Amino acid sequence: GQLCIDGYRERLILDPGSPSSYPEEYFDGPRANYYNLAVRGHNVLMFDREQQWREPDVRGEKMTAERHHGAIVAQLDEPGIGAGWKMDLTPVYKGAVKITRTVLHLLPGYVAVLDEAELSKEQQV
Repeated sequence: GQLCIDGYRERLILDPGSPSSYPEEYFDGPRANYYNLAVRGHNVLMFDREQQWREPDVRGEKMTAERHHGAIVAQLDEPGIGAGWKMDLTPVYKGAVKITRTVLHLLPGYVAVLDEAELSKEQQV
């Protein structure tokens, strides 16, 4: 349940999978601090070390937090060759002008990902 790919002595791709057990506070608001749930553990863009925009859940309360989702804006499927899609992720980033992710999966096991970001101000990526 874990994947890590390093290149040039840097961690390039990782997904730590699910934890073997969940601490009690995991299901409260600070759960984004846990690496496996945090943006920093899932190969997506971060700007100025900020998580994607998400209102916190509070245990015991009805889930009323505002959700922010990306949307698939283009997709293709070529049987026997592979598939691809492009997503607009702008709604999940505060202060973003335009954020897109394009994924191309060629069979049997090649994947290319292109993230493009236009921000309203200069930020660390």
